[in-house]
Amino acid sequence: MYLDLHEPDAPDLLYHYTTASGLLGIVDRPDFTPYRTPHWDLSRALMLRATDVGFLGNGTEYRNARTLLLEEIDRIHDASSMHVQQLLNSLTRQLDRPAEDSGARSSTYAARFSVDGDSAAKWRGLPATGGRYAIGFDVSLLGHRTIVLNRPINPSRFDAYRLEPDTSDDHVNFRLRAVHYGNGAVRKAARAIVKKLLDTDHHAVDNPEEYETCLAEVAACLRPESATQEQEWRILFEANESERTEFRSGSIGLVPYRNLAIIGTPASEVASGANVWGPINRLHVGPGPHQAIRMDAAKRLLAANKIDPNIVYAAGTTGR
Repeated sequence: MYLDLHEPDAPDLLYHYTTASGLLGIVDRPDFTPYRTPHWDLSRALMLRATDVGFLGNGTEYRNARTLLLEEIDRIHDASSMHVQQLLNSLTRQLDRPAEDSGARSSTYAARFSVDGDSAAKWRGLPATGGRYAIGFDVSLLGHRTIVLNRPINPSRFDAYRLEPDTSDDHVNFRLRAVHYGNGAVRKAARAIVKKLLDTDHHAVDNPEEYETCLAEVAACLRPESATQEQEWRILFEANESERTEFRSGSIGLVPYRNLAIIGTPASEVASGANVWGPINRLHVGPGPHQAIRMDAAKRLLAANKIDPNIVYAAGTTGR
């Protein structure tokens, strides 16, 4: 269920901030061998991680936004008619029920981006040692040529290893959403959720999972006023938990994520002389000691992966 929050127009480029190890994982010949890919040529693809939204910001970011949303919905409830209160009560009871361990629960995942490719706030959010980078993705290609890589839970079912291509019935619906900041954004989002509830009436009560998904998506795009300067956007999608979830180590412990493949120009086209690879248009090397050396290494990394090395720029000289 899509909730219209009156998104601004997406920019031409969105930047993903990462460390040196993250850059290597994205660009340097990602390992797609565990995934069977009959529908796609991944010889020139990148790999990007999308995190379960419940674990963004060490788990506090999503929980805080969800709590604020529900508190605002409660305030709307108290000032509403009896009919609206009944609908909200029914929906709340459904959402508060313990999730059944059916093996088919869906979770919302997000890949994070920023409008500004040379943001002091975003640089500060990365470790100062080891290198910091901002990868500029072409937005028109980012959604059009992005797919989710899946592994079934049962490793013996090798034939079921697959991608989810555009032609499949279970194609993943990616949404590119701007992050909204401050309490005003929370109030606006809560009103939009209640309006959608009233528009669908009993359907919402019969299908609370749609509202749980909607709530997760909206909460994943709300942040405090103090973070406004980060100018974030996110690619969001739902993934079925009956298929294998990947895990990485984070500051709070294990963090669930899904791998995305972002597909560039097919190798056959490159061989015939095509010079537009995509989807990377720029790579910014963050501030810090030895920046010139880190820029040289970044250019060599891109060249080794058949990406134009001339798109590498030093932070502070990017024309922001």
